[in-house]
Amino acid sequence: MEQRTSHAAASPPLRVEVVPVGYYLDRIVVPIQKHNADRVYLVKARTKEEDRAAPFRSKVIELLRRWKPKIEIRQVGTDLWDLGSAVETFSAILRSEGELGNSVWVNLSTGSKLEAVAAAIACMAQGATPYYVRMESYDRPDLEKPLAQGVLSIDLVPTFDLSAPSSAGLAALGLLEENPSGLSKKSLLSGLTDSGFMPPESPDRTVQARYARLQAILQPMLESPPLCSSSGNRRGTRIHITDRGRLALRMFAPRAGLSDS
Repeated sequence: MEQRTSHAAASPPLRVEVVPVGYYLDRIVVPIQKHNADRVYLVKARTKEEDRAAPFRSKVIELLRRWKPKIEIRQVGTDLWDLGSAVETFSAILRSEGELGNSVWVNLSTGSKLEAVAAAIACMAQGATPYYVRMESYDRPDLEKPLAQGVLSIDLVPTFDLSAPSSAGLAALGLLEENPSGLSKKSLLSGLTDSGFMPPESPDRTVQARYARLQAILQPMLESPPLCSSSGNRRGTRIHITDRGRLALRMFAPRAGLSDS
């Protein structure tokens, strides 16, 4: 379950910070203070074996509580070495906060490089504000001390908007991900009809019209960069999800709950 070490937060809109926790203190705490955050997500390794930054996270929580006793702190676990999992975790957080109308800042400089990439992708998909913290000193005499000390500047990271597939397109990608061997257009049409994204056949909707509508859904996702691909001849065409399609699902339709399990 998602861990919460907090009192109830103020009513929205809130100032929200999302921070992967590595071997830092100032790099995490100072931006949160400067942005006067109301709610903080501390992203950590999902398993205790990989959660080597736990002592630093405990110290971060202590410092934040000392600064603002009623700040809301949520701890969320992810698979640190799986890009898809990390993208999905960050996207789920950003989408849930964005839907509440909250302002969301994401620190790209406190976790692993993979986490930074995943967080940046999620920011572009969900519209959050990423930033990078440059430090004054990067000395680390021993493993018990932070990697760096003193904040030199907090720099916004430029991004560009990523366009999400249509709702029907995301539903189609979901069906394709559930079927690694691919689906025929007939099966895909049936699945989209069952889920309400395609109208059922009727005297006013011929089979040809329904297939044309399916093609209109698929065509943008078959183009570069392709989210799905097709194989076989016209009668035996099968549609497959691509790696980009799987990543798009995690960016725009995250299914993972915000938990450690």
